[in-house]
Parts: sequence; structure tokens; C-alpha cells
Amino acid sequence: MNTKKQLSLFAETKEQKAPQNQKEAFMYFMCKLDAEMVGLVLDDHKTYQDATKTVFISKLTDVFQQFIDKGDTCLMPYRGVCVSKFCNNNGCSGYSFYGNKSKMYIDLIVEESNNEIKDIYGCGSLITSKKIIKTSNKVTININNDEEADFKPSVKFLIASQKYLLAYEELLPYENTIIDKTIYLEWFEKYEDLNKSIVFDGKLYTNRENFSNLFGSIEILYNNLKYHEQAYKALADYKFVQPKNETQLLNWLTTYEQLGQHINLFSLLYMHPNNFFKSKHFEVDYLKIDNSDFKSIIKFQSIYDKFYYQMLLKYNTFSDEQIQQYREDDSDMVNYIDSLKYHLMKRNIDTIP
Repeated sequence: MNTKKQLSLFAETKEQKAPQNQKEAFMYFMCKLDAEMVGLVLDDHKTYQDATKTVFISKLTDVFQQFIDKGDTCLMPYRGVCVSKFCNNNGCSGYSFYGNKSKMYIDLIVEESNNEIKDIYGCGSLITSKKIIKTSNKVTININNDEEADFKPSVKFLIASQKYLLAYEELLPYENTIIDKTIYLEWFEKYEDLNKSIVFDGKLYTNRENFSNLFGSIEILYNNLKYHEQAYKALADYKFVQPKNETQLLNWLTTYEQLGQHINLFSLLYMHPNNFFKSKHFEVDYLKIDNSDFKSIIKFQSIYDKFYYQMLLKYNTFSDEQIQQYREDDSDMVNYIDSLKYHLMKRNIDTIP
């Protein structure tokens, strides 16, 4: 779209002076979280982060939705420069767009000439001229290799990509239904061989990544469900533990230490156990997973985590320097850093009541 036509999209008001060029228009609508208008501002024939404008705007729409879902009504721009020593963007100028409520942000290099946008792409090392607090809540625009404008797929790629797509979409009919383990574990077993056939080559392909991520998430469910009976027994034993009786508590924690280290469902759920029990399901990708299959596991993990790391800190026998050295040397001692049983044994503490 030419500049005159772009600028005709705006009407000057008392509150806001109409943008005078493509750069100003881009910045205006970025800050307004309006991906559709950003798309109208940008040129059709150019690529952005190596993708066509259509793909780039689709990704930007998803990014804006993340800000909106967190309560943001606008983005605040802070000018910055890339200081990376490991890419060709060192010294390139850009902006950190900061959510006005969420404090999430996205860093973009904005290449321009005479107020016209030449290219836009993400930056991992942007330093802003005005000091702002950057949290871990960074949002990025991710363009997969097969989404790049110049990607030319081979026949072999197309066949494999179709397999991943069909597998990923097979559970879509259940998207709005709470499903139990009988459904998703059958899918998991069906596609184990397809997952094993994947050879990761350092590239990202959309259908392959979607399938692989879904399979990996369900694999976590599968691995945790194996410990249901042990978790149930651990909870039964916990009924005879008085938490204020440290000997009883230590005995229970060390008895089920291996179980506690195997169960890692919270890493998938990203939720507090209290929230888990308030709902009938939790979400994995586009699936709604029935809570009932995991209640014993979640209850055990919440109790175990509540006390285990507190006791581990109390009875730890390693100095900070030792821990750092063991990790740097990849020493076998790393296996004992987070073992309460090891530290108690080293202190000659008997956990049997």
C-alpha cells in the first residue's frame, strides 16, 4: 500500500495528531494493539522476519491477544538498540513494547529508511535508552522454517507434514469435551512410532512442532499416571503422620522421595494445587483433561513439595560453592544435591520413628 493511501486511513483529532508517515502509523497501531491496522500499514510485497506479511500479521495477532488477555489496553514503546555479540543485528535500533497492565513486553528491531518500514523482526538482546524493568514475561513472534517466504517443501517433507497434521487434529472432535485417560492414552500409544521417527535437525516445522508438543504433553500425563497407586498408598500412610513430629515427617518424605522426584505434573499444569481441585479439568494444548484421574497424584505432590524442600534446606550439607562446583563439573555428586535422604544419612539422622 502506498504512503498516501496509508495516511488516508487516519483522521486527525484534538486528542491525537494523525500519523504523518508509515513509521508513525506503524508505531501508532502497535501501541493500540491493532494488528489489522498494522497489516494495512505494512507493504504487501515485503517480508517481515523472513515471512510474508500475511503470516507475520497472523503471528502478531496472536501476540496482541496475549497482551489483551492479561488486561493490557495499550503498549508503551521504549527505543532501544541490539547489543548482541552473536548475531548480525548488533547496533540495530528497535523498540521494546511494554504492556501497560501486565508488564509483559515484546522486543522488535524496526528497520526503517526515510520513515518507511523496511523490515521488522524479534530481538533477544535489546537494551532500551530509558531504563525499564524487564521481567521474565517476554512475548515473541516465532516464525517456523516452513513459514518463511522462500521455503520450498520437498515431496518427502509434504508427506511427513501431512502425517503430523492428521495426528495432531485427530483429537480435535474432543476439543470442547472433558476427556479421560482412555481417550488420550489410546492416541498416545497409536502415535508412539510416529514420534520416535522424528529426527530433529535444528529446524522448526509447524505441523511437526504442533504434533511433537502435544505428544510430549500427553507423555507427561502418561508418565505420571504410572504412579497413581504409589501416590494413593503414600497418602494413606500420610494419615498417620503428624507434620509437627519431624521424625515422622522425615520418615515419610524419605520413604517416598523417589516417587516425589518422579512426579512432575505441576510442570505441565502451571497451576497451584488449590486451583486444580476447584476445577473438573485442566488444559493441555487444545484438550480438556479430566482431573479425576490425577487427584491422588496432585494431592501427594502438593503435600510432598510443601515439606520436602523446606526440610532439604534445613538439612542440606553442601555449601553454595560446592553445589556450584558440582554442577559446573557435571559431577556424580549432582545426584545428591536434592536428595534429602542423602543429607540426613550424612548427618547420621535416623528417620525411622
